[in-house]
Amino acid sequence: MSNILRIPCGNGNCYLICDGTDAILVDTCREKYRQKMWHK
Repeated sequence: MSNILRIPCGNGNCYLICDGTDAILVDTCREKYRQKMWHK
């Protein structure tokens, strides 16, 4: 089963979907919030 981590970024969200060995980042944020992703 995959884990889904929501990362709030201002008016949008990003999601990290991981299964323990692999991960997919779904970025729905606006470009001005890009730096916030690297601080999680």
